[in-house]
Amino acid sequence: MPVQVLQEFHVQATRASRPRPLPHETAVGLTTAWTRFRVQEITLSMLAGTLEITAAYGFSYWDSAIIAAARALGGASSIQKT
Repeated sequence: MPVQVLQEFHVQATRASRPRPLPHETAVGLTTAWTRFRVQEITLSMLAGTLEITAAYGFSYWDSAIIAAARALGGASSIQKT
């Protein structure tokens, strides 16, 4: 998973406008636990891949970043838009 998925989780889980926001410490604990999975750092190469996927398939930048991260980690060899 890309780093920004972990970042976005923390932001959304703890935001004050959420009906029951998680305490910061709880969100940090969950984020830390998920780092047991392979996490892809954001690199210029990953950015380029993200932009290529966005252009080729019309996915949002964020969805394309998840696909690019999966590719960088050795997965998502094919993409199908449904």
